[in-house]
Amino acid sequence: ELAKNLADKNNSNFHFVYLPSYERYVKKNDNQEYKFIKKTIGDLNINFIDIDKEVFEKEKNPLKLFPFELPGHYNVEGYRKVGEAIYNNLQ
Repeated sequence: ELAKNLADKNNSNFHFVYLPSYERYVKKNDNQEYKFIKKTIGDLNINFIDIDKEVFEKEKNPLKLFPFELPGHYNVEGYRKVGEAIYNNLQ
């Protein structure tokens, strides 16, 4: 909320980028944290860039966007797709 207020005060755009973790695709859960984050960002009227929906849901095997399909940061292809999704959302 403070970051949104600062952006508004400075006449700037503020975007929240949701970057899903490896565990989201390994553990089958109800994604309560994701739902809470999405609702909170929506309630604050902050632009939400959902990388899960923009990138990972479009993949047959989302784990292929992680090195050797193991936990950690995204691999080169994963970061390329994330970067493209952010870029497209900001256009």
